[in-house]
Amino acid sequence: MSTSIDTARRLLREADPLTPDVEQPLLAGRKSLSVPSEMITPGPVAGLSARGLPSRRRRWLLPVAAAAAVVVVGSVAAVVDGRRHDGRPTAVATTQRPAASHHDQAVRAVTDLLALLPVLPGAVPIDQPPVAALDQPFESAGTQNLVDQGRLWTAPGTVAQATAYLKAHARPRLVVSTVESSHGGNAPAVSGVTFDPVDGYSSDAYSGLTGIVTVVAYRGGVAVRADAQAAWLPERAAAEQIPADVTAVDVVVDRGTRAATVRRTLTGDAARSLARLVNALPTQPPGTRFCEAEVAGFIDVLTFRGSGSPIVVTAQVSGCASVQVGGAGNPPLEAGGLDAAVLRALGLPANYGR
Repeated sequence: MSTSIDTARRLLREADPLTPDVEQPLLAGRKSLSVPSEMITPGPVAGLSARGLPSRRRRWLLPVAAAAAVVVVGSVAAVVDGRRHDGRPTAVATTQRPAASHHDQAVRAVTDLLALLPVLPGAVPIDQPPVAALDQPFESAGTQNLVDQGRLWTAPGTVAQATAYLKAHARPRLVVSTVESSHGGNAPAVSGVTFDPVDGYSSDAYSGLTGIVTVVAYRGGVAVRADAQAAWLPERAAAEQIPADVTAVDVVVDRGTRAATVRRTLTGDAARSLARLVNALPTQPPGTRFCEAEVAGFIDVLTFRGSGSPIVVTAQVSGCASVQVGGAGNPPLEAGGLDAAVLRALGLPANYGR
């Protein structure tokens, strides 16, 4: 069975060769990485920033007051044209379109959310950012599957007044999750108000659905940028599905030097229950993830057996937890509650080896 563990570790390294054995800590300060402007199709708002990804949220939104280089895993971003709720075009940033409809579902969710973001009294729509602080959202996401739609205004009042109004006028379907501001050198003060939908920030098609309103002082009043964004999730391949005729699963719980390795075979309903859980896990959007430090050797290896060839599932249960089904060519899945379910099925404590 030790061969299975070695193979599982190799698959994890192949799946994410840029990830070190020990996860990087959250970078100090407030950082952002923007897609170069030449990669963005001209439009009313064409901002895209890269940040880390969530845990629920492992919150992938971080302020963009200061710039710093961040490694981003995935392909180069491109832009497709979307339509916002008033029929005028706006930029939608994403990578290649998936074969199915996850991208389109994310676009619809983003469009609906943008229409719900509050608008300041006396706001006048504008077509281009009037100051550099509005070239990108106050916060953004580190994924190449980002869908972002935005609008721009100018309005009377101060940054403090605008921020207070936004906080007090969230629509019934929205909740204010964060209010942040930044000050730096001679740059004007910038405030960011983040709104989350109360009926869910994710689905099986997208994650991180969020609204961000950025406010900056401008010509005796304020300039405002409102963005709604989400990351569409890659489709799961058929090879990542555990067949319904599974009869048994060989389980290895490896906790390195922290606890004894447990090896056991589950059959019948116990095996099928774990198979259903694996089949329900969503994919992870590609991008930067900021996680707790990884503990070496903390993995679960599940080998499902049925009428066909065995299918190996490897769960990294510390650091940037993820699940890999089959070879490294398949997209990683969110860890969900797989490790907890495995420990329960084996009668082990939830903190085994920790």
